[in-house]
Amino acid sequence: MRRQLDEQRAEASKARYFAATGDLVAAVETCANTFRRGGDIEDAFVQMESARVRMSFDSDSPRLMDELASWTYLVWDLTKQATIEWEDPIAEKVPLATLTAATTDLTITLTHWHHATSDVRADMLARLRETRRWANDASDQYRELLTSDPSS
Repeated sequence: MRRQLDEQRAEASKARYFAATGDLVAAVETCANTFRRGGDIEDAFVQMESARVRMSFDSDSPRLMDELASWTYLVWDLTKQATIEWEDPIAEKVPLATLTAATTDLTITLTHWHHATSDVRADMLARLRETRRWANDASDQYRELLTSDPSS
């Protein structure tokens, strides 16, 4: 009976993790496209953070969760830059291209993470870190603007 209960818990944890991963991918895509439809970037950011936090409850990879914490801020920042650029018809569209490349890399990594070997996962993490550096991650600027208590 105990073994059966442990197996059910493991399956439930796996299902929650997969659902949260799907939600994160959808939220990243939603955030990345808000500038085209005039959507609310902050709402999309909250969706990304919510999915990332739910993933962390059932994740077996603290390193991936640490990396994703920076990525939600990166996508948010790039989306804000792309919004400014989108509204300027003569802009070079550099943040838009960067946003597209970064979200594609993140989506591919999240999609293949579950079935990857530990060596492939290490390569994926290295690629995410390199992409984040390349995309000029300014996430630290935003972390200090946010508080854990919304009333403060």
